[in-house]
Amino acid sequence: MYEEHENTAQITGRVLIVGDLVLDAPLLIGAGDGGDDRGADEDIRVLKGKEGPFIPGTSLCGVLREFLRSHEDGKNAVKTLFGEMDEGQSMIAVNDVPLSGAKIVTRDGVGIDGVTGVGVDGAKYDYEAVERGAHGKFQLLVTRRRCHEGDWAGIYDNLLLLREKMEDGLSLGAITAKGFGKVHAENVQSGFYDFHKKEDVFSWLEQEDPSPENASDRMTGKSGKSLAAAEELVVEADFALRGSIIVRDYGRQKAVPGKDNKMYDAVSIMSGDRYVLPGTSLKGVLRHQAEHILRRLGVDSSFLKDLMGFSENDDKKKSRFQVEESLLQNIREAGQTRVRIDRFTGGALESALFDNEPLWQEKDDSAVQLRFRIKNAQPKEIGLALFLLRDLWQGRVAVGGEKSVGRGVLRGMGGVIRYGAKTYRLDKNGNPSEGRKELQEYVDELLKDAKKEAIQ
Repeated sequence: MYEEHENTAQITGRVLIVGDLVLDAPLLIGAGDGGDDRGADEDIRVLKGKEGPFIPGTSLCGVLREFLRSHEDGKNAVKTLFGEMDEGQSMIAVNDVPLSGAKIVTRDGVGIDGVTGVGVDGAKYDYEAVERGAHGKFQLLVTRRRCHEGDWAGIYDNLLLLREKMEDGLSLGAITAKGFGKVHAENVQSGFYDFHKKEDVFSWLEQEDPSPENASDRMTGKSGKSLAAAEELVVEADFALRGSIIVRDYGRQKAVPGKDNKMYDAVSIMSGDRYVLPGTSLKGVLRHQAEHILRRLGVDSSFLKDLMGFSENDDKKKSRFQVEESLLQNIREAGQTRVRIDRFTGGALESALFDNEPLWQEKDDSAVQLRFRIKNAQPKEIGLALFLLRDLWQGRVAVGGEKSVGRGVLRGMGGVIRYGAKTYRLDKNGNPSEGRKELQEYVDELLKDAKKEAIQ
């Protein structure tokens, strides 16, 4: 306890964490409905300042706060570090992050009918995003006061945890459930300026970075805590292409070699200089397949709304099922000329030639790396995720476009399933090296509902 005459709000030091924030996937932080963006061709425009797109400090701060709140070892420190609306001042201040090298791209999406798996009329939309590869300087400033000194060891460990999470990666902005907004921190420097020491005070006033000679503590230690959120399921799997794949980019044109003034009718979407399987496409496929699986098992699918999220009039719920965009590898483009067929005669339609440029795998190796997760995963939701992984593994569900001609079919090559402290590794046949019984128990939890539905 401190004496009553002591000023417990007195500042006794500062922690400074600085570095570069790099976009690993497209980023969408919307500008809202007002201003010069009203009436634009895109339904959602990227938030921009005078110098271009930026990440608001409030967005970064909110994500870090939510991470700590969901972490078993960090949730008790949320109020101390970030404060509360009605009590307690936040220790952490986060600056806005102006983005350098920011390229604005336009993506499109469409609502999918859960039964037919085709687009819903009038449900197409377009939106801007900042392309991956953009980067900007971030700064987290933490103020230590006299009232914090008794709990400083615990606070310090949680600051290390936040720094490690930024280096590992986190998601910002909108459409994060479909792979947008993934960022990570590079070139991170972090240190503590102890205001009990004259040299630290001078270093702080002269705005020197937290290098060893400027800050008393460079914060080079590790928190020793797992970065995984409590009750989070993570599935990572490698796939080969059984044939070809195409996810059409409606905004990009490419000339057909050897054909004067002829453009491809369909080319694959890219993110930066890499072909990509967008998270928006993958999330839609997996949601539709989940509905199909539950119908096939006779299980009530109403829990999908809580798992996958929904937006109905003014009623909304954020998805706990998140996918990441997949950058394709070991692939090549190869144009194809096809002809439309008259469904009644079976003959070719006149003047109905069209040229597409699908992607093909170059060698027998992984071409597609898929990663999806479920926050606060329930046992039957894990069971459903295992069914989804099995169907992808065995080529029962295709991704991308032109599925009717066999594109987008995958073949499992290997994978990892993580849940809490457990890790299950899968071989090329999809068999776990250990833990088969435990995984079967999650499947049985889903099948329990199937039995109840069948009895009723």
